Amino acid sequence: MSSPKPKASVSSYVVAAPIALVDPQLTLLNAAVVSNQIDGSPAVAFQMSLSRFDALDIARIGNRLARRAAVEALGITRVLEVGITGSGAFAIESPPAAIRLSEHLASGRKFTPFDTVNLIRELQESLALADMVHGQISSELVWIDEADRPVLGGFAFVEPDAGTDAHGLATLAFELLSGVRFNPAAFNYPAGVRTERVREALPGVTAQFAGVIAAGTGGEFESTSDFATALAAAATDSAADLAAAAHQAIGVKDPFGANFFLDLGRRYHPDHPELTAVALRLSPASVRIEPPLMQTDGSFNEPQAEVLYDPASEQARFLASLKAGIPAITTAKPKFPWFAIAAGLLGMFGIISVLAFVVVQSR
Repeated sequence: MSSPKPKASVSSYVVAAPIALVDPQLTLLNAAVVSNQIDGSPAVAFQMSLSRFDALDIARIGNRLARRAAVEALGITRVLEVGITGSGAFAIESPPAAIRLSEHLASGRKFTPFDTVNLIRELQESLALADMVHGQISSELVWIDEADRPVLGGFAFVEPDAGTDAHGLATLAFELLSGVRFNPAAFNYPAGVRTERVREALPGVTAQFAGVIAAGTGGEFESTSDFATALAAAATDSAADLAAAAHQAIGVKDPFGANFFLDLGRRYHPDHPELTAVALRLSPASVRIEPPLMQTDGSFNEPQAEVLYDPASEQARFLASLKAGIPAITTAKPKFPWFAIAAGLLGMFGIISVLAFVVVQSR
């Protein structure tokens, strides 16, 4: 069954003010704020010239516009009118009650890895509901509402390749983290070098998280689902690695380093269980329960009574045997040795008599 044709009529909206699109990939697209000629309600119009397309291409563009007009999905702008005129094709969309992402980034706002994962996931889910390749995902075509939920509009008029949106989400993730527009020429290197360049452009971002973005900008993901899943997994792994670093810092009595790694980890996955464990270890009110030195059955033993010394025990008999081999210390008062003193004096007298006889004979 053929797709419904768009109305080949002039729009019922009039231009109120042009919208500047500075993204280089949007050079063929014109945008403006328009108002309904009947009730004056505002809308956003996108228009593209058809001067370089032949009749077959224009027919394909018409079919795509008709499919776009039929899309009604959460996170995708609603189409009010589409059409093809003598000069070009147009699509008029309802204006989101939000601010364009490009304006957020221009004001200096940067998103955390956790915010980036959530925004990319929500865009991927919206594209899946639309069942239509966007073809030119850009911060200028994404609106962010007050709850930080994205709304996507401005679908390409020409049918894009299937993997285009995965690349678009990757470049958008880069811009969310860096705050600057992704320049393909600055990262036109082989995979390994491109990864290093992306890491250098995203200071403070872990290697695995930057690696996924680098792979995405290099066209290594076939679908938006693959990219969103890989980015979420990299965020979880990054949080786990930072939690491990925090545990190690606690182990070497470095609470400052532990808190530093804890804060970094929360930027990737605030509710990661390992980060929760780190926070508990750092909390002064927490009580650490050390694991038992020996395996137990999980039950608590009753307090043991004080053990007294038992003379009949084997230990007591062993100590007694050791004591028996030690000579007893005598403390009795010794008797005065008169006999020994008399014998000594007699011997000295004999020696003196002999010496005197020798001296007399020598004269």
